[in-house]
Amino acid sequence: MYANGARLIDWLSMTQFWVEAPLGVQPHDAFSVAAWAAPMCVGWTYSDVKLRGYNRAIVSDEGVIVAFNDRAGSGTPEMDKGIHTQFSGKALNTLGVFGITDMELLRWAWVERDARITRIDIAVDASVPVDFEAMSESVQSKTAKTLASTMSFVRSRTGTTVYVGHRSSEKFLRVYDKAGEQGTKESEGEWTRAELVLKGKSAISVVERLLADGKDVIPAIIRGYCDFDDVGGWDELLGGLEAVKVKRPVRESDTEKWLLESVTKTLAKRSLETEGLIEAFIARLNEELDELLAYQD
Repeated sequence: MYANGARLIDWLSMTQFWVEAPLGVQPHDAFSVAAWAAPMCVGWTYSDVKLRGYNRAIVSDEGVIVAFNDRAGSGTPEMDKGIHTQFSGKALNTLGVFGITDMELLRWAWVERDARITRIDIAVDASVPVDFEAMSESVQSKTAKTLASTMSFVRSRTGTTVYVGHRSSEKFLRVYDKAGEQGTKESEGEWTRAELVLKGKSAISVVERLLADGKDVIPAIIRGYCDFDDVGGWDELLGGLEAVKVKRPVRESDTEKWLLESVTKTLAKRSLETEGLIEAFIARLNEELDELLAYQD
């Protein structure tokens, strides 16, 4: 089942870091780590899922995956790549049943946890038939309004899917017959979905826009990435909204942010326990600077 005209977040991936294990977390206990990474979830078990760059994965009853690099099999996460948490569309739907909305989760990740959002999928659903034949022709003739260099379409027994952009790029759009995919067209009628996958800095810019303007802006963001003139049903699918182009943010690097926020907090805390720590740290920093400057000379 779906809501006609729904604007939704259909995927959310993020990475969290710490300098020291947060209060109450047992860093050698993978389940304790997972409970911290996604405290709204329960029923953690080890998973055979392999996420790129991580050697340990744990999954919750809701289908949320937490992954990290296990330090020499000890269960303690290494912070070189942080602790990765992945909320699939199915997991987000399950959490929604329990009263945790996708926007609440996004706000928690961005504001409360200051997590690095690595991917977000935004989508629009509507009970309108889109002229996929005309859309396919627009792809073939490259008349669609988009900066993407790659466009394609695939026809199958369940319907047509149009792709704009490359799967490995920061932005990737797919428009498809969701009812055909789910096999519900006869029982529930038309169901078309436009889904925009965003990664990297593009994901960050869209997160900021969503938190500022809410999910009503989703159709405009999709149209800002790609627009199909004179394709029946397209305007209805996007609610008639004008295009909104979201610029990639200019933001300090993750390393700088980690140094300025997490490391300085830990240093300040330890300095209260260790006399002369700040002075020793500054002296060591000056030594490193002198070596770098000497190397540049």
